[in-house]
Amino acid sequence: MTKKPDRLRDDYLSGSGIFGHFIFPYWEELDKTKFFLKTMEDFVADSEKNEVSALGKDIETLTAEQRDEYWQWHYPMHWQEIFRP
Repeated sequence: MTKKPDRLRDDYLSGSGIFGHFIFPYWEELDKTKFFLKTMEDFVADSEKNEVSALGKDIETLTAEQRDEYWQWHYPMHWQEIFRP
């Protein structure tokens, strides 16, 4: 005896049938949104890293105490305000 296929479930998963026209586009939009957010987060993280490394070149001759004070005044906090973890 073979199991009868669940037609409603197949229609739901394949994106066809009465449910597919409503559900399938939402999954696509969610995937696009996740991709966009991931891309933006990567962009912000890379930009912050690049700015910190550029600022790090300016402090090679400073003492440890001067470096601490320099980072307190010059660390690019604006990147933390864009996307908070």
